[in-house]
Amino acid sequence: EHGIALQHVPTHRRTPALCLAAVRSTGMALRFVPEEAATADVRTVAIQQDGWSLQYIPMDKRTAALCLAAVRNCSDALQDVPGVMVTEDMCNVVFAPGRVADPLLEHVPARMRTASLCHAAVHNNGQNLAFVPESVLTEALCMTAVQQDGYALCYVPEAMRTDAILLVVAQHPLCTLSFLLPDHPELHTEALCRAAVEADARELEWVPAELCTEAVCAAAVRQDGRALRLVPRAKRSAALCLAAVQHHGDALQWVPAALRTPVLCMAAVRNHGLALSHVPTSVHSKALFLAAVLRDGCALQFVPERQRTLGLCHAAVLQHGLALGAVPVRLRSTNVCLAAVSRHGCVLRLVPEERRTPAL
Repeated sequence: EHGIALQHVPTHRRTPALCLAAVRSTGMALRFVPEEAATADVRTVAIQQDGWSLQYIPMDKRTAALCLAAVRNCSDALQDVPGVMVTEDMCNVVFAPGRVADPLLEHVPARMRTASLCHAAVHNNGQNLAFVPESVLTEALCMTAVQQDGYALCYVPEAMRTDAILLVVAQHPLCTLSFLLPDHPELHTEALCRAAVEADARELEWVPAELCTEAVCAAAVRQDGRALRLVPRAKRSAALCLAAVQHHGDALQWVPAALRTPVLCMAAVRNHGLALSHVPTSVHSKALFLAAVLRDGCALQFVPERQRTLGLCHAAVLQHGLALGAVPVRLRSTNVCLAAVSRHGCVLRLVPEERRTPAL
């Protein structure tokens, strides 16, 4: 049932039949097969079950057929294929579209690294660019590599690091400015930084001060309003702050106090009701409170108690039953409690005893 258990069987009891059963279950059990029990059938079955088991076959027993079967099962087995046995068929299998593997071009003999094979290799894994011969290295090939893996930029010659390639790298979801900028001063451009924050607003943290322009900051908050926290205070304009809270109301906490106007605060709570907690009391209004609880009933907790009217409380529990916890006991009417428990039965514990009717 578990081929690896073969390792616990006394060596003298590891018969060819037992070993065959083990590798049929788990190819990697081949590592525990004694040489005298490692028949051709045992090796073939092991390879068919897991190509990685090729590493446990002695070099002189690694036939062309076994090696091809191994890489068909597992691309990474190519690293265990003797160089003289690597064939074009094997390479076509390893670098076929859709196959996922480690960078394996280094295990392909130099004489076989043709332009077409290298293109297939970097399309499969951009890191293969590190092993492409200079004679077939082109800007187009570099572009293919960074599109697959932004970190392949490390292997792109400086002369081929065009604006187009840099923009692709900056927009790559797994490639960050923290990787790109420190060791590559030539990449310090506004266009690259803007492309990066448009892909992930958190990248604004790594944008050099001189490149943190209005356009770059605007692109960041459009991608995620909470990026406002990363915008230098001197650049937090009214327009930028409004754009930020319209995307994510919680960004209100990073808006300078002087800019927290009724219009901006209303935009914030309409997007995220709990942003009410960051609204200055000087801006409080009935309309603002209503907008907040209609967006998230739990925002009621941030409304001053003396301004929690019956109508406002009813609107809050209709939006979110748990808001009943913020409703003053004197306002927990039958209608308010019924609206709350109809949405969240667990708030029944917050209903006054005298209100707990059979209907409730």
